[in-house]
Amino acid sequence: MKIEQISDEHKIVLRDIQKSIPKEWLDKVTKREDIAPATKEILERAILDPDVDEQLKKEARLILDSGYLNQQIDVEQQDISELIDSYVELEIIKAVILKRLPPLKKKKNYEIALKRFNKLKQKYETRSNK
Repeated sequence: MKIEQISDEHKIVLRDIQKSIPKEWLDKVTKREDIAPATKEILERAILDPDVDEQLKKEARLILDSGYLNQQIDVEQQDISELIDSYVELEIIKAVILKRLPPLKKKKNYEIALKRFNKLKQKYETRSNK
């Protein structure tokens, strides 16, 4: 497989496309979530439950006190990722049409990409307004 170098001019165009992605979308592409909220809740209930054995309560307290269940992880928001991907695809097609980028090896229809982007954007805006 032949790997072609990207010209500096094309790198600038691609960098501009990347910079044009709305900051609001980039800020929301991931969100922080608890690592195991259901497990944490079960252990907390077990500690308060008078029917649970004292040894199990101690073990549950040790797990909770370890802090592991208080950790958070970044979770990708799939719908926003799709919106960003669609936006970038559309901008690349525009740049090809304007001859700022070389033709794509695989022909992409601008109208189809635009419809897909508008549909995803409407879905995102509807969800954001709730």
